[in-house]
Amino acid sequence: MMHKLVGEIHFLPELQGAWPKEILTAEAHLSDEDGTGPWSMRAELWSPPNESGKSLSWISFLSPEAPFAGYPLRESFNLTLGSKVVARCIIQVQPQYEIAYRENDFINNPNAPVRDAA
Repeated sequence: MMHKLVGEIHFLPELQGAWPKEILTAEAHLSDEDGTGPWSMRAELWSPPNESGKSLSWISFLSPEAPFAGYPLRESFNLTLGSKVVARCIIQVQPQYEIAYRENDFINNPNAPVRDAA
């Protein structure tokens, strides 16, 4: 299962003509110290980059082993296409896995008790 994170992508100004408007799939260089990676990452941009190249995005890693959970928030990392750095990404919000998500289908059955999400 891919977890979506909220991140901010800062595209390089010199590549403005090639900035994506909706989706970016790139290699994320989370850490050079652990000898793993880069990690394939997908960013779903909430809107096209602003004039300075920033865009909030849903960030997901294609591998469940990507070490994003231990990555410090608000510390940027490079995004590359091939060997070219195209942007920097900052994870703004990470999911809280300890929270038990619950749901209630109240439209169909408003008096039903709350149950664990499927």
